[in-house]
Amino acid sequence: ITFAPLPDKSAGDAPFTLTASASSGLPVAFSIVSGAATVSNNLVTLTGGGTVTVRASQSGNTNFNAAPDIDRSFVVTKLPQTITFGALSKQVVGDAPFALSASASSGLPVSFSVLSGPAILSGNVVTMTGAGLAVLRASQTGDATNAPAPNVDQVLLIVPGNNVITDAQRLANGMFTMRFYGDTGTNYV
Repeated sequence: ITFAPLPDKSAGDAPFTLTASASSGLPVAFSIVSGAATVSNNLVTLTGGGTVTVRASQSGNTNFNAAPDIDRSFVVTKLPQTITFGALSKQVVGDAPFALSASASSGLPVSFSVLSGPAILSGNVVTMTGAGLAVLRASQTGDATNAPAPNVDQVLLIVPGNNVITDAQRLANGMFTMRFYGDTGTNYV
C-alpha cells in the first residue's frame, strides 16, 4: 500500500478525502484506529481535537495476499475561543443579588467563580456579603472541538450604604482620615 503522510488539521476544517493505492490494483479501505474522527469510504470528518490515526488496509483476493496495513497519524488542533465579560457596575451593601452575564465565542456556556472579596456565587447570581473589592472570574473549559478560553476577571466594587463612615484612622500628627459614603449633592456636618 502506498499511503502518503497526512497534514495536520484544525477542528473546524471541512471533511477531506483520503487517497491510497495498492500494488495489486485492488481497492484500499480506510478506518479510524484512534482519535476524534469518522471515515465513510474515503471521506474523513473531524469530530474534535487531538491525534487521529487512520489505517489503510487491503485484504487481498484469490490472486493477491493481503497487504500490510499502513497507519498514518495527524494532529487536529482545537479551535481557539474567547470570553466576553464586561465591566461590573458599583454595588451597595444590601443591594439585591444580581446575575452575571458573559458569553464565549464558541457559544459554549460560561461559568463563574469568586477569586476574592466579599461576595458569594450561586450559579451566575452574586450575593454581596460586605463592603470591599470582589474579584470575579468567567471561565470556559472547552470541549472536544474548542480549546479552553483564557479566563476573564472583573473587579466588583461593593460600597457601604449611605451615611456610613469607614476606615477611620488617627494619624501621628493628630489628624485623621476616613471614608464617608453619602448621597451625592447633600451637605453633611
